[in-house]
Amino acid sequence: MTTSTQIKGLSKHMDQIFGRWEGIDMTLRKETVVNDPNGHPISVSKTDSTIKGVISAVSFKNDDKFAGKMEDRQIRGVFLWTGSSATMPEVDDKILDTSDGDNSMYVVVNILYVDRDIDNPVLMTCELREVPYAT
Repeated sequence: MTTSTQIKGLSKHMDQIFGRWEGIDMTLRKETVVNDPNGHPISVSKTDSTIKGVISAVSFKNDDKFAGKMEDRQIRGVFLWTGSSATMPEVDDKILDTSDGDNSMYVVVNILYVDRDIDNPVLMTCELREVPYAT
């Protein structure tokens, strides 16, 4: 006997998996520091570009501090590969997410994975730390 099950939203979910996923637009901010001969910074220039991806809303790491647990706010972000390494995150780059109305700034702490499809990079998974009160 054949049974049939209908799952609400399954076709939309399958389309997300097997169809196109573009992420949301965010701003990737790279800083170039020019140092004097003694190694002291004399100028900083910021370059902004658009990057597509998603950032997890839930932190994955808690840090034990003096009087108890304090959230470390390290979270994960997944970003589509753009074909140009100049517009991909590197450690210490900042990512500005304005998609929900709040201006949330994150700094890239670590690059975990670069997923590839037949030797071509497809997406990058990063560890991020929230930067409070940044603009």
